[in-house]
Amino acid sequence: MNKPAAVFLDIMEITERGTELCRLIKEQEQTSHIPVIVLSTHPRIEKVKEICADEVIRKPFDISVILDVLKEQLAA
Repeated sequence: MNKPAAVFLDIMEITERGTELCRLIKEQEQTSHIPVIVLSTHPRIEKVKEICADEVIRKPFDISVILDVLKEQLAA
C-alpha cells in the first residue's frame, strides 16, 4: 500500500468530529510521520495545530503559500 507524502485537510469545525481524521492520522504509528496540513476559513484555525495538524493555512490562500508549506513539511 502506498502512503501519501503529505495530507491536506479542509476543516470546517474545530470540534472532535471536525478534527477526527486529522487526529487519527497523527495517532496511528503507521501514519503519524505524515505531515497533515489543514486548510480552513475558521477564525480559530490555529487551535487545530495544537490538536493534530503539523501546519495550518488560512483560506483564501495563494498557491505559493501551499507549495512553501509543503516543501517545509517534507524537509522536516
